[in-house]
Amino acid sequence: MRIRLTCVPRRPGEMVPFAQAVEDVGLDGIGIADSPQLHGSTYAVVQHLLSMTGRIAVGPFVTNPLTRHPSVQAADIDALESVYTGRLFYGIGTGDSAVTSIGIRPATASQVAACIDIVHRRVGDRVPALFAIGGNKAAAAVPPAAAGIVLGGGLDVEWSRHLTVLAERSAGKRLQRWGFLVSSLGSESGTKQRRFDVLGSVTTVARHALQGDPIRKGVPGELAPGLRTIFDAYDVHQHGRLASANHAVLQRSPEHARYLLDRFAVVDSAPASVRRLRDYAAALELDGFYLSSTVRDQVLHARYVASGLLPALASGS
Repeated sequence: MRIRLTCVPRRPGEMVPFAQAVEDVGLDGIGIADSPQLHGSTYAVVQHLLSMTGRIAVGPFVTNPLTRHPSVQAADIDALESVYTGRLFYGIGTGDSAVTSIGIRPATASQVAACIDIVHRRVGDRVPALFAIGGNKAAAAVPPAAAGIVLGGGLDVEWSRHLTVLAERSAGKRLQRWGFLVSSLGSESGTKQRRFDVLGSVTTVARHALQGDPIRKGVPGELAPGLRTIFDAYDVHQHGRLASANHAVLQRSPEHARYLLDRFAVVDSAPASVRRLRDYAAALELDGFYLSSTVRDQVLHARYVASGLLPALASGS
């Protein structure tokens, strides 16, 4: 089981201790979010972290085909791969805060597929392209050039299996299968604080994943209206920030907070939590997880993931 951590980009030099910690503790890699209006420069961070490490995979996670033209992305990826052979991946989706923060609509699934094709024509299979999917349209548009999918629907086996079937039918092959969850691991005594810390990120992920028809995507009918209200109140300009107004909105609705935390987050490495992850991974035959690391101490978080979660998932105990 491979585990990669994801985070928003800051200044490249500030990210080095985190990247080196990920490498030192034996995790597989880092995904760098792409939301330039709100955070730092994704590709600058990707390049610097590749230069300051020697083993881990690093790549954009996820970018989109609108704020970065496909031809430019293809050139960037080709250049990076020529220097850091075998260590780059390419995560792409329709776009969330990167596009909404500048007032444009997300890309269509066909635009994402076309971008993957353009990049693939430049770099071939040297850089695996991972299509982030959360709904039917994206899953049904996965092109043969994609190497894998990132399942953004949380720990709902039925919905995730449905998306996987659609995606692999569209691509015409077995794809790499990655799960994505919000994460914040640490000492047992700090669980309450960590649950609060991830509320904003959980709302971000759930809002993107459950748009359209949340009931079709596994949400209990009695929770759907309240979730729509919570999502409507989401402030995209506070995306990825700790203790933002987005945390407060979800905190005011404990029932919805519990549901979203259970489905989209992992905040401890207790046996019950590990069992949920392991069962989900086994049911979907996952290749690995991407775990967000929008936490107070990213280096410490990497150590907790490596010591508390990775061995338990690997051993099956």
